[in-house]
This record gives sequence, C-alpha cells and structure tokens, in this order.
Amino acid sequence: MKIRHLQFIHERINLGAFRIYKRWLWLFSLSLFVALSTACSQNNREDQARMQKEIDELKEGQRQIQEQIKNLKVDQPLKRVSPTKSETPFDIDVDKSSPESKGNDRAHVVIIEFSDFQCSYCLGFVTQTLPQLDMDYIRKGKVKYFFRNLPLTPGHPNAFRAAEAGHCAAEQGKFWPAHDRFFANQDMLNPNDWLTHARALDLDVSKFDVCLQSGKFDDAIKKDIEEAQSLGIEGTPAFLIGLMSPNGRSVSVRKVILGAEPYDSFKHALDELLSSRGK
Repeated sequence: MKIRHLQFIHERINLGAFRIYKRWLWLFSLSLFVALSTACSQNNREDQARMQKEIDELKEGQRQIQEQIKNLKVDQPLKRVSPTKSETPFDIDVDKSSPESKGNDRAHVVIIEFSDFQCSYCLGFVTQTLPQLDMDYIRKGKVKYFFRNLPLTPGHPNAFRAAEAGHCAAEQGKFWPAHDRFFANQDMLNPNDWLTHARALDLDVSKFDVCLQSGKFDDAIKKDIEEAQSLGIEGTPAFLIGLMSPNGRSVSVRKVILGAEPYDSFKHALDELLSSRGK
C-alpha cells in the first residue's frame, strides 16, 4: 500500500510573494506621482482633497500588504491526500508492551502516530486534539495509542536527537512526560538543553546522558523512518487507525489521517470502528 506523498505549497507562497512585491512597486510609483501632483496643484483645493484621499488609500494598501507579507512567513499548511479505499486495509506490527504506547492493552481499536518533536503541526495536534482523544477514548480503555518517530531532519536538525531523548526517557518510565515537555519547549531541543530536560523530568541524569550519547536507539528510530517511508508517509503528523489482531501483535489499518486534523475527524473514524466491534 502506498499513500500518495504530502506536498507543500511553496510554489503558491513564492507566487503570492511575487504578486505582493509587484503591487508594492506599483503603489510606490503611484504614491510618488501623487506627491508630485500635490506639489503642483497647491491652489486647487478640489485636487488637493482628491489627492489626499488617494494618499490615505495608498497608506491603507501598504498596511494590508505588510500584513500579507507577515502572514506568508507563517508555516503553511500541507496538502493532504487520503489513500483510496483499495489501499486499505493493510497490516502493521505493534508491540503492546512498548513504553511509547498508552491505553488499555485489551482495546480493539488502535491509533499509531508518526511524529516529529520539532514539527509545528505535531505541536498543534498535541495541544488541540490529543487531550480530547485521551480523555474520551484512551483513558476510558477504548483505544490503544502508539507513538512512532519520523524526524524530518532536513528541516528539523534536532528532531532525531529529540527522538533519542524520548527513548532514553522511556527507558526510565518517563516517555509521556518527556513527550509533553519536548513539545511544550520546541525552542529548547538543542544539544545543551537535554540535561536540563532530564533534571526537570526527575530522571537519573547520568544514566540519561550515557543513554543519549550511546546512540543505542538509533536503529529503532531508523526502523520507524523506514516503515513510514515504505507506506509513502513523508510528512508529520500521520496517523494509522485500525483494529488490533487477535494475537495482539499487529494492527489491521482501516483509516489513514494525514496532518493535524480536528478532533471530529478522529472521532468519526474511531466510533465507526468501535461500532463494528460492538463497543
């Protein structure tokens, strides 16, 4: 099964910036013309009033352009393409004992998330959607939740190290507190920040540091990356929603959600699967 790749809208951003630049040049030229015209028509009150109105409109136009340029600097949303029905179901292996999972081991419905600790969209999901899912489904024993790493290192240079730090915190039983702390402090995922996080999480700092320097979890992270790539997943966050197999070792994926979709998108998919299980 291949999920069609996510595509950023950089081309649209560049085109929009170019159009704004052209408009700014036009307004600047017109403003200069207006200023000169005003100087040449000192004795014509009607012309002066008209010119002043045009100048005021130009100022407002420039303000709007500045606002548009500011907005272009903000992270742009991804184009999300859902897989066709013919591409699901498919199976993916899981380990219910993973410290990077939470929820009832007997739950029939599963969410597998691929995420990146430096991803702003992932942060949006963590702050806006995950708490409600946790309250309504995970804590109530309806859903088992798995976290997997997909560090997008070309744009997020600290993401792989953050994934390692998450594993090292998990080794001491503190993955989810570390998960929450790393996302809440995305501007503090630099090389000199990790021991500060370890102390804040009340970890054995020396053990954590040895773990982080060892690279012992590199292969596990690379395995997550390779698995995501084999499915065509190249952006985060991405979610696989499905049913746990009877032996508890794999999930039959029935739905794929790409991007930080709102709570209702998850609710619809989860309720449908829960109903199919008579829950």
